[in-house]
Amino acid sequence: MPLLDESCMDDFECQMKVGDNAICREPIGMCKCREGYYFETGEGSSRMECLKLDVDGYRIFPNLKSDSKTGLYFKLVHLNMDFESAANHCIRAEGGFLAETEDGETNRFLREYMRRNKVRSAYLGLSDQVQEGNWIWQNTGQKLKSSQFWKSGAPDNFNDNEHCATITNEIDFGWDDIPCDKQTKFFCQRSETN
Repeated sequence: MPLLDESCMDDFECQMKVGDNAICREPIGMCKCREGYYFETGEGSSRMECLKLDVDGYRIFPNLKSDSKTGLYFKLVHLNMDFESAANHCIRAEGGFLAETEDGETNRFLREYMRRNKVRSAYLGLSDQVQEGNWIWQNTGQKLKSSQFWKSGAPDNFNDNEHCATITNEIDFGWDDIPCDKQTKFFCQRSETN
């Protein structure tokens, strides 16, 4: 593991300089990240920090709104499946669930993930299959709280047949409702502890 450019006498000194996931490597007295972490300079800052390594094809989004040291893991699955098959794949093959996001930071993270992978559309774990207009997150069973991420004019339930949500790059990566039997890529999500 590469060393950080910080000298140290003990782990505490490294953690004060770099964060909780740093340790002092003896006998040379240089800070390094704990096993399973890597270092990166914070955006717009010269400060180094140790970030959790991605696991099993997932990318981590730090849980910035929590006191916990955990993050959210997302995987863009490059298989085209309908909504139900995608949900089952996330559970059985990935140990997670179709992704859920209602905050701007995570939504931007997913958009950038799609942009880098040149993906046009991907299922989220959101549907109104049970009751039209009542959008529910499939894993938590929670009702969608905000409509801010829908693209203009969506959801529109075109032909009374659009009940599943995707994040799409057709209109600035807004959400769109599509038929649940449409085959598209999808995001799986899991917690660090899975």
